[in-house]
Amino acid sequence: MAGYSQPPALLELGAGAGHLSSAFNAASGCSAAAWDLSPPPGSPHVRQLDLLAPTAVQPVLDSVASPGGPSVVWLNPPTAPLPSEGSSAVWARARSCILDVTARFASVARAHAKLFVCECPDPHLRTALRQHTAWRRLLAHPDVAVVRPSVGGHRHAGPPPVLVCSRRLAPALGDHLRARRGA
Repeated sequence: MAGYSQPPALLELGAGAGHLSSAFNAASGCSAAAWDLSPPPGSPHVRQLDLLAPTAVQPVLDSVASPGGPSVVWLNPPTAPLPSEGSSAVWARARSCILDVTARFASVARAHAKLFVCECPDPHLRTALRQHTAWRRLLAHPDVAVVRPSVGGHRHAGPPPVLVCSRRLAPALGDHLRARRGA
């Protein structure tokens, strides 16, 4: 992937400020690529990627298909309209396009034996995934799992995330989301 000294081991789409990518890089020493539709100011390592522009998305998608590309793809589709998106009808079309693109990333990762995670903290996003044709196909695939937080809590602030992921990751992610005493 252009601009990286080594191919990233983790590709994060919908990175926001890039906290996951930064933590991954610090903990593992492996490179992580962070992309977002609208990176927040002060996040110089997060690159802008217009998920609505096929010519911008294709090189990043090609890197996922490459044997030397990232081995983990973390997807965090936006759940709320961006200020520049305008009306709810415009946002609905944009969201549908974003779901198409994220489904393509997950499908390519799965087809090339890479791991993927799609974080779904918003109930509206979970409903949208179940109703979206490409995501519905992915959710029905035996290599894909849905990991829900355990009853009795989770270890993260905010709403408990539901993760759609490669089945090989499901046990570790389920364990990670379980509430821990004192955590």
